[in-house]
Amino acid sequence: MRRPARAMAAVLESLAAAATALPLRVVGVAGHRRFADPATGRFVRRGCQAILRQVGQGSPGCVALSPLAEGADTLFAEAALGLGLALDVVRPYAAFGEDFTTAQARRRYGLLRGAARRRHDLAFAGPSDEAFEAAMNRVVEHCDLLVVAWDGGSPGGRGGTAHAVRRAIALGRPWIHLDTLHANMQVHGLK
Repeated sequence: MRRPARAMAAVLESLAAAATALPLRVVGVAGHRRFADPATGRFVRRGCQAILRQVGQGSPGCVALSPLAEGADTLFAEAALGLGLALDVVRPYAAFGEDFTTAQARRRYGLLRGAARRRHDLAFAGPSDEAFEAAMNRVVEHCDLLVVAWDGGSPGGRGGTAHAVRRAIALGRPWIHLDTLHANMQVHGLK
């Protein structure tokens, strides 16, 4: 197995080639809402920044697409805005931001949603497997590359990270796995 730093460098190198050869107009995200420890959150933040920086350099005008859930989605959106990329967001149901666990998380959500270039509000009344699945499908189906912060575990329900990976594979969508269990990065489907 490659060391994480070498694996990340290899992924970024293949991403640099793909970003100039392919139209990577939209980069989406799927990932865990909670991490095992703060080091995992730092790994996800750094991975999102590196990927988005590389894509942004090779595909000027690319857009980040996030459902803005706590955890990976939020870190991805913050990385995109920090790099000056446009952000589009998907809201699974009207009161989504009210379900965040802390006042700080709700503020972060509000700031990110307010900074979005476009908002795709789905018509679900409240939280449900159908709402989460529809939001995740929207992200996977509308991106050219999916960034996945995932431990590789089994699905916890419809619309979760494992569901997004299965959907990306079914659609032949390239995806980058930020392996939160091993702090490693792998690319899938980029030529």
